[in-house]
Amino acid sequence: MNRRSKKYIISAVLFLMLWTIMAFSVSALIDPVAIVRDNHFETGKVQLDINAGKPIFTNNDLNLAPAESITKAITVHNDGTVPVYYRLYFETHAGDLNRFLTMRLYKDGQEVFRKKASEWTMQSVFTASEPLDVGETVRFKLKATMTGNISNLGQNSFWKFDIIGEGVQVRNNPGQQFE
Repeated sequence: MNRRSKKYIISAVLFLMLWTIMAFSVSALIDPVAIVRDNHFETGKVQLDINAGKPIFTNNDLNLAPAESITKAITVHNDGTVPVYYRLYFETHAGDLNRFLTMRLYKDGQEVFRKKASEWTMQSVFTASEPLDVGETVRFKLKATMTGNISNLGQNSFWKFDIIGEGVQVRNNPGQQFE
């Protein structure tokens, strides 16, 4: 065999090898299937109902004298299809009365959370210590107390807000991550 024939044979072998590698690569891109045996994946719906959709404080409930309080019942119900971890916070839409209110959340007669209303935000939430099962309802008492020595500072103040309940499924979430 002469030198030229060897070059043609080597070139042909290299061409076939490269073409084979390229064909396998293209087929892997076209058909990206991974098979995992005995793997089960489930999804669920996370849905919380706060106070059956009704306002907690109505009309002039928060027109409080200095050091005066009002206590209202609040419920959190799991309407979803999976157990959930949940957290609560206020979202202010208007007004500044929240600067003068301290909010206390009670469960079974025990205080579980206390914050100035202006500080109880998405950055500083109440996170329940126990998950909420499907169909379960938890009952709280929410106590709003006006600051004691504010003189007339809050006299013409108001506060328009929503109480937000966020939930995440318990399954595959041991660290209670809400993101």
